[in-house]
Amino acid sequence: MENAQHLDSLPPDLKEMLSESSKLIRMSVPIIEKGQALGEIRAGNAEALSIAFWCSIQGIAQFIALSPETPCPNADWVVSILENKER
Repeated sequence: MENAQHLDSLPPDLKEMLSESSKLIRMSVPIIEKGQALGEIRAGNAEALSIAFWCSIQGIAQFIALSPETPCPNADWVVSILENKER
């Protein structure tokens, strides 16, 4: 699915649907920056943190979709990508 958005033969409406993950990453950057200012989210490049967080979720979802018997990772493990442990 991730590679499908780069196909020239894909209709524009489907490309738009598949590009939603990029929008979500960009929209999360200001939220992460605010959390960093409050000391709730770890220091670092906000865009890189957004990528790490959302791509982890996407990868987990894709893996579970292909192998439904797979145990779902604990949500705390995914949230810890952003968590400021120095607080």
